[in-house]
Amino acid sequence: MTEPLLVARSIRKTYRLNRGQTLQAVDDVSLEVRPGEVLGLVGESGCGKSTLGRCLLRLTDLTSGELLFEGHDISRASERTLRPLRPRMQMVFQDSYASLNPVRRIGDLLAEPLKIHRDVHGQRRTRATIAARLEELMDLVGLPVSALARYPHEFSGGQRQRINIARALALSPRLIVADEPVSALDVSVQAQIVNLFTDLKERLGLTYVFIAHDLAVVRQISTRVAVMYLGTIVEMGETDTVLHTPAHPYTAALIAAVPEPVIRLHASRTLLRGDVPSPIAPPSGCRFHTRCPKAEARCAQDAPTLRSLGDERLVACHFPIVG
Repeated sequence: MTEPLLVARSIRKTYRLNRGQTLQAVDDVSLEVRPGEVLGLVGESGCGKSTLGRCLLRLTDLTSGELLFEGHDISRASERTLRPLRPRMQMVFQDSYASLNPVRRIGDLLAEPLKIHRDVHGQRRTRATIAARLEELMDLVGLPVSALARYPHEFSGGQRQRINIARALALSPRLIVADEPVSALDVSVQAQIVNLFTDLKERLGLTYVFIAHDLAVVRQISTRVAVMYLGTIVEMGETDTVLHTPAHPYTAALIAAVPEPVIRLHASRTLLRGDVPSPIAPPSGCRFHTRCPKAEARCAQDAPTLRSLGDERLVACHFPIVG
């Protein structure tokens, strides 16, 4: 079996707040990302998806845990150690405008990483080499070369996201973490950008961690999916299996909120009750038990761990949905 491109083991990210409080944004998350796959990361807003994505690329330091990229332990690696790996691990951010410097031309923005990082032979790139690469990038994302001379405000949201994708591709990465890259776009434009991600994956052999709250988008692009709730992963497996026969009540509740023509719903509809608990003071035991219709006394006392259901799926639930 091919070695995983990225491995996270029991990673945690905790923020210290005022008055001695702590916020557990990511709590004991373990996962693997295989070369060439698309791992969809889904969950409600505030569940820790974006923080986890940043942790996976070491854009945010880990509080604890182990993180391996291409076999290299980057858990607590210095920026100097990370620098040679940065070209192979890139991110596309949600806000297509805020992630671009508004006073710089697109060509300058895309050229910057090519100037900072040397090529595969350790040589600095020439102006001609950079110019040729910029033309390649425009072709890859479906924009005219003339766009290089313009400023971010001159483009639509979808076009700006194409520019952000081009910047992520500039150094020929192996892994891209896309943090809700289509959530701020119109539905028709969303489909175009998702299709672009899919096309680039096939053409360039890319691997994605694709963060989204829209299950229809996740279903379209992901090969596997991990469902997050309050900083933990509650279910993980092949996309079709998880979305068509969810084993965790939270996954079932997310699917129940999707219009039926989009995803065929599980026979038993699970509806969420109550509000999402605060990550500053998460519930004891299973974090979902305060909203779960299947919860029993054990759920409030013992935190379930991810365990196999025998179909290459993992679920963290004492009483998973069966059948």
